[in-house]
Amino acid sequence: LDELTPVGSYIRTDMIAVDWDPAPSYNVRLRITEGNEDGYFELSEDPNIVKRPETFPVGPEPIAHFHRPQSAQNPPEIRLRLLRQIDYDSPRSPQIFQMRIEATDNASPPRTNSTLLTIRIRDSDDRGPQFSAANSRGLISMDARVGDPVIFNTPISARDGDSSINTPV
Repeated sequence: LDELTPVGSYIRTDMIAVDWDPAPSYNVRLRITEGNEDGYFELSEDPNIVKRPETFPVGPEPIAHFHRPQSAQNPPEIRLRLLRQIDYDSPRSPQIFQMRIEATDNASPPRTNSTLLTIRIRDSDDRGPQFSAANSRGLISMDARVGDPVIFNTPISARDGDSSINTPV
């Protein structure tokens, strides 16, 4: 995920939560149980985009004992919504998110399962160069010509403000 992804954007995932028990409609509830303590993301489902049975993983064995979901039970696309701006270069903003996602059905008692979703943040070139010193003084001879060196009291250097990109300055 790029660090400049706008807040409010939806991020598609490859997750599928399938309940193999017969039911009249899709009835799996999802939640983030770990790894989102700072509230960067929320889970979202798009019921207008459903996963088709041919994309489902193979069900539990032996499959003959389990119900193949009907079209009303096809799971929706599971996605994340970005709630806070991410800053790759800030020590307060993670560069990797590892979130535990839990799925719960409507059985009595409810059955749950979980998976780990990892999101890596990509650094963007969003910071300008930074000089090593705010001010520097230099000396030059009064009779200097174009191209003659200037002698500085401290070396002048600059570096890219983006921690992982380090484009030449």
